[in-house]
Amino acid sequence: MANKKRKIKSTSDNVDKILEKGVKAVRGLIDGGEYKKALTKLERYEQKYSDHPLLVLNRPGLRIDIGYGLDDGSIIERAVLDIDKLLEGSVPDSFYSMLQYNRANGVQYKIRKHFDEKKTYFGIEADIAKCADSFMLVGTDDAMVNLGNLYDETGRPLEAIAMYEKVIGQTPEFGMAIANKALAIENLVSISEYQAAYLVYAYQLYVQAFLHEKSILAHGGLHALHSFMSHRDHIAEHLKGNGHEDWLNRDLTHDEFNPDDYTKDEASYVEFCLQNDLYLNLHLFDRHSAASIGDVISTGFINRAGNDAEDARIKEMFMRINEIKESYVTGRYILWQSQQRTQTLSGISEQTLFVNNLDYTMHNIYTGLLKSAYKEAFSALDKIANAINYYLGLGHNEKRVDYRNVWYANIELKNDYHPKVLTQNYRLFGLFSILQDLGGDPSKLRNSLEHRYFKVGTISSEGADPPTLQELTEQTVATYYKIKSAIVYLLNFIHSCEEVKRQEAVKKGGRIPTAQVVTKQWLDLL
Repeated sequence: MANKKRKIKSTSDNVDKILEKGVKAVRGLIDGGEYKKALTKLERYEQKYSDHPLLVLNRPGLRIDIGYGLDDGSIIERAVLDIDKLLEGSVPDSFYSMLQYNRANGVQYKIRKHFDEKKTYFGIEADIAKCADSFMLVGTDDAMVNLGNLYDETGRPLEAIAMYEKVIGQTPEFGMAIANKALAIENLVSISEYQAAYLVYAYQLYVQAFLHEKSILAHGGLHALHSFMSHRDHIAEHLKGNGHEDWLNRDLTHDEFNPDDYTKDEASYVEFCLQNDLYLNLHLFDRHSAASIGDVISTGFINRAGNDAEDARIKEMFMRINEIKESYVTGRYILWQSQQRTQTLSGISEQTLFVNNLDYTMHNIYTGLLKSAYKEAFSALDKIANAINYYLGLGHNEKRVDYRNVWYANIELKNDYHPKVLTQNYRLFGLFSILQDLGGDPSKLRNSLEHRYFKVGTISSEGADPPTLQELTEQTVATYYKIKSAIVYLLNFIHSCEEVKRQEAVKKGGRIPTAQVVTKQWLDLL
């Protein structure tokens, strides 16, 4: 909604010029890392021109950046309160997005401090959601990079990388997006089956980012540049120390997906999954290659030899993971099938009498398949909840637990988080966070499809109901990407927990047995 412009007191051109120059000077000190000098200069201007609109509107953002530089939360908190007061009134349209962006940056500091003190993001999820919404609303390259950082820090690496790639696609020379993508890839190393390749990919991204050093300095400052350089050097030293210096410049591209290796329908299905990034696959550095095909992501479990109860528990977890994957891939197949306009499907559809109300809505086999795909996607979510309940031993009744209540000590009241949830690493919060997103509008749409009705229009209505088949397809694909991410986050969380067990076993000098699995599918159904 457009903001009514605030009534600005008339000021002399001379004062305006003084403050424009002053704001620029303070910004220059901040960019140069001289935060105390910046604060002193800003306070001098405040003493003389405290009510001047130019200073009132620019001061919060400057204070937030200074607060970050000095690691002083009180400066940032004051600035956020100032922004809240401004946004309660009316501000010039030209400043609205800037204030939202600065506020989100200030809240992001609060989120980080909460994690430093509590070692969990639970308890500050409302601020995280608002912060994400603000960055999304602003939509600039800086905002999207900061949203990516927020996702990465709170356990949602796939969405973080997607944000960085979105910025890089729009502005290829945006160094902060490239370097932060490298950092996100680097953070995935410990839980990836492609550990060496991830390190090389991260290193190469850092090198690429430093080709745009001015961009990094302009948007992140010296501290960011030095931090990224340190990460690049650490990777280089690690690989050199292990005798693999030659890997740093290795070409990571793989053989392209070749449709001729598949049947016509299978090739179409593969292309659809690759195009929309819907495979459960972490081959992130070459997304359209043969290596990116398939739902190959899984996890291992550490087992003590001869422990029958533990063997049974691990088999139970594999069964639950299989159920989650089965629901997801079945729904994804139906989604692909809804996009195939074939004589066979059209003929089957025409065997059913549907009344055309001449109201620009449609009912046919294709809309039915698409609606079924959307509903099927959600069947994976409660199975994820039950897997968490079982793996962590939360003790909830499986018949009553779902993806929205599993986190709480009392699944009916949903007030206090379960103590076992609060002690887990941040990757579990990432899963919680994305499931909360899916519990909003996507869940409402699913309930309409399942329990009531949902019209599909024949013409675009610019966001009004009902959506066209294409618009519903786009919504469904986006939902599948989130559910794919949720499954990856679940497996990443389990993997990280099992890795802790492995490291503890190493410290004790014991054996580190990993549960053995068979992956041959039983497809002889005839």
